[in-house]
Amino acid sequence: MKEILFCICSLLQLSIINNLLGQTCPTTLMGNNPTISSPCTGDINIINVGNGANNNVTIDAAVTGNITLNDQQVDFTITSSGSVSGNVVINDQQVDLVIQGNIGGNLDINNQQINLDLSADIGGILDLGQQQVDVDVTGNSTVGSIVTSGQQNDFIVDNGDAGVKIVLTVENDVCVEDQQNSIQTSSDDEVIILGTVKCTGTGCDQFNFVGNISASSCSAESGNFCTDADLTVDPALPIELLSFDINPLVQFIEINWSTASELNNDFFTIERSRDPFNFEPIATIQGAGNSSQILSYTYEDERPLSGISYYRLRQTDFDGTTEAFDIRAVEFNGNIDPGFKVLKNPSSEGQLQIFNSLDDDRYSCLFYSTSGVLLQQQKLQRGENNLPFKGRNQNLIIVQVRNPLGQKVLNERVIIN
Repeated sequence: MKEILFCICSLLQLSIINNLLGQTCPTTLMGNNPTISSPCTGDINIINVGNGANNNVTIDAAVTGNITLNDQQVDFTITSSGSVSGNVVINDQQVDLVIQGNIGGNLDINNQQINLDLSADIGGILDLGQQQVDVDVTGNSTVGSIVTSGQQNDFIVDNGDAGVKIVLTVENDVCVEDQQNSIQTSSDDEVIILGTVKCTGTGCDQFNFVGNISASSCSAESGNFCTDADLTVDPALPIELLSFDINPLVQFIEINWSTASELNNDFFTIERSRDPFNFEPIATIQGAGNSSQILSYTYEDERPLSGISYYRLRQTDFDGTTEAFDIRAVEFNGNIDPGFKVLKNPSSEGQLQIFNSLDDDRYSCLFYSTSGVLLQQQKLQRGENNLPFKGRNQNLIIVQVRNPLGQKVLNERVIIN
């Protein structure tokens, strides 16, 4: 009986683990309209799929692994609910691909007469190794790199909806190794190549750019490839700055900025001056290197200059090249009473006393460790507040008071006795 119960428990545990981690993928996917509908782990080989109305292969869940298609005349779809963490390899011809879910690795197309409808991201290389491959980009997509070594391969970026812009972003290079290929967009849409668009061979003149295509740089072994009227060669800025805001608060100045993209960005420098000319660095913030996503940054100048001062943001590349952005002026009055005061510092017997002189009980007090971990939070009443500190092994904490909008009005280091 004990052995039976042990087996049952083991099976239940295995079932729970499979549900949590996902099951093992079938090594071979075949037959009529095969589908992956549950998350799984492992590599999948697709062969001997049914014909006619039964030739649909659907990936409708996350596959942690690689997929290889070795069958022709197949409709292969990764739905918006599906994804592939590794590579997807297409080894046969006459395949219709619909990619709505992300591919973490490469998409290698090693045969001809392939139609690809792309509206998701490909983390690695989109490799068109053969001819007669038509790529229709119908939604915003980001691709690591594009390589096309065959001919009669066309990229068309157009979702068919006038007035709705879609963008194909290539984070690195586009390499063209043969002729009679093209990249085209509608009048509303755009292709942005953050790296170099390159053409090798003698057939570069037969490559067509149509629409809105831009690249950071261009190189070609023949013809007028780089001077095509529809190709804009514009060295990419190290960063595309969306905002740079200076906010004077009660005890410090908060500096916020955001970027739409970053290219080889090593770090930012916050500079400050009493006049608009003689700036000195006050802080260095690590950059993201390369990014095509919106990123936000914050820095607090806890020792601001009284009166009017000036701030400037500077960016530095990995090669040491720097760029300075617009200057912001701000007025700070360090004598403003925040309305809150820590009565005893150092504190006594683990009790923090904070006095609220405002007729407002909507403010909150937050205790942080010196490494930025939130330890405790509670509301402040009018008048004197005796707050027991429950943290252990903390000799020094940061006490913050925030208003109902979440803005800091007090930021003070307190020694705990």
